Amino acid sequence: MMRTRWAGSRRFPNGIPGIETRLPLFFSSGRLSVTKFVEVTTTNPAKLYGLYPKGGSIIPGVSDADLVVWYPEEKKPDIILTNEMLQHATDYTPYGGQKMGNWPRYTVLRGKVVWGKDNGGVLGEKTYGQFVKRVPSV
Repeated sequence: MMRTRWAGSRRFPNGIPGIETRLPLFFSSGRLSVTKFVEVTTTNPAKLYGLYPKGGSIIPGVSDADLVVWYPEEKKPDIILTNEMLQHATDYTPYGGQKMGNWPRYTVLRGKVVWGKDNGGVLGEKTYGQFVKRVPSV
């Protein structure tokens, strides 16, 4: 039976955990070039949600400098996904045991490293996030 850190069904997480594993699973599949991967995971969503070019691009003086840094050229052994690697509030992942050829090395938020795989995980403070007002999108 699954255990959670919450008490009561009203506070039970909806759906299945997966936001933290989405990019590594997609990137590791190797089905897209790096350019196409960036386009479908950042540029196009930012345009759809009216956040481009502040988000979804790297333009000095315009963009937020929110980045996920990968090192695909490094030959690392496959990473076997376990629930202990993740920061979510449930005690399981539907992707446990899957091999991944890569995992993000750093997450940069407004130019500041807030997560580092080699630095012990979360480096930023909970209050570092910021609301981004968007313009109406198509």
